[in-house]
Amino acid sequence: MPASITPTLDFNPLFLAGAGPCGGSCRQQSEGSSNMRLRQARGCYTSSRTCDEVAPRYRLGERVMMGNHAQVRPFPMSLFVRLLAQLVVLALLGLAIAGTALAASGDELWSRTYHSPSGGPSRATAATVDPPGNVVVTGNSYRSSTGADILTVKYTPWGALRWTRRFTGPGRRSDAAYDVACDSAGNVYATGRRMLPTGPSLVVLKYDAAGNRKWVAGLGAGPDGAAYGKSLVVATRGEIYVAGVRIVARNNNDIVALKYTAAGRRLWTRRYDGPAHREDGVNDMARDGGNNVYLAGAATVSGRKAEFLVLSYAPDGRQRWDNIPWGAGSTATDSAGAVVVGGGYVGATGNKGKGCLTVCYTTGGALRWTRSSGQVGMLNAGTDIALWRGKYSVAGTSGEEYLFGVESVDGTGDGLSFVNPVASDAVNRDPHVAVDASGNAYVAGSYRCSPDALGVSISKFSGWTKLWTATRPSPPCEGTDLAIGPRGALYVAGKVWTDGSLTSPTDYLVVKYAQ
Repeated sequence: MPASITPTLDFNPLFLAGAGPCGGSCRQQSEGSSNMRLRQARGCYTSSRTCDEVAPRYRLGERVMMGNHAQVRPFPMSLFVRLLAQLVVLALLGLAIAGTALAASGDELWSRTYHSPSGGPSRATAATVDPPGNVVVTGNSYRSSTGADILTVKYTPWGALRWTRRFTGPGRRSDAAYDVACDSAGNVYATGRRMLPTGPSLVVLKYDAAGNRKWVAGLGAGPDGAAYGKSLVVATRGEIYVAGVRIVARNNNDIVALKYTAAGRRLWTRRYDGPAHREDGVNDMARDGGNNVYLAGAATVSGRKAEFLVLSYAPDGRQRWDNIPWGAGSTATDSAGAVVVGGGYVGATGNKGKGCLTVCYTTGGALRWTRSSGQVGMLNAGTDIALWRGKYSVAGTSGEEYLFGVESVDGTGDGLSFVNPVASDAVNRDPHVAVDASGNAYVAGSYRCSPDALGVSISKFSGWTKLWTATRPSPPCEGTDLAIGPRGALYVAGKVWTDGSLTSPTDYLVVKYAQ
């Protein structure tokens, strides 16, 4: 007869995942406490005392005396399978992180495409990164049964598809999204248009982090509903600001701004009608720490000549100011394409005539300085602006070249310079700029990689110095937005002709690069 083994009272965390060590022998009748429910989940039934106080615990694999027989406590297979699965997940995550860390700057870490089930065209128009580092893109995707839908897709940092969600408007026609944002809880917001039988209507969608649609809001049918959302931001308490365009009549548009609660209830709607009551529009919006918002766009001042416009609304919907730098003196169609706010100042970039115009205001609306850049005889325009520690990074186009430069908020910089990261004869389109935590700027967009096709181009700058350029010429593709996330995440979203033929439908494209 083998000698019995003295039981140990050492705590063994492996028991937390499997059956209770007391095997039900410590069952009590008091089942009302939270401690009781916790122990039930672990396979034990006790009162306020712990299982250690009721029955001794044995180490896995030890022999224990069960009556007159010595038995070996078996290792629970369910626990073994669970631990093995966790080890596999951790190993894959470690490989993904190691791959990112070992990759050279500018290397393509992965790319993902989304192909419509019915083979229709799909195009991603906006991208953002949520707090855990997942990338979310939105745009539109055609399906034969519903027409063009708003399609929102979420990927993990290592490229695994988390979820896809389609939204189909009641008109089952041409729905589309133009901007996307995430809040601190990972909820996703998208804005654009839904097609009603009476025409386009501004729409705002909210999904939770798991992709469950929480609500749909926007403007309905009728004269006030003919609109579309162009940009949105999330406030510090979860409210959502949306900027868009309201269609009044032919050649007559107004700017519209809306504010919603986190539950989707509209708090207010504001319309801005320019001095000439003609064609006004908005391209971008930014928010400061006080939840004032700043809209960048254009206002028609006289005739059909639009002017560079920045205007601001307070959290209660009161218009704080609007600034049209040159009043009625415009002789061309000018517009502000992007806006950023920080440090008590507002920076905006766009075009004035054929020049790239960058403007700095105080948050109170006072004009501080302007900079005009560009090549004589070329069409020049600023397309995006970012801010880091008192310096603006501006991206734009000048003829067939990228336009990039760094300008101090105090206006003491040297203006903008021309940078073509690909070739002197490349056609560069709609570049976007973003700045990482170290102040490096990234400029991404599309370039002409052959006489008949475009590719994606991205460049990294430290100050004025270009550090590297990466291109993606094949299959033909376009970059439409740029997003930076934590831990070296750098994403370009757009569209791709996956089969290489420019006559075929396009797919969503998301590419991750090493910083």
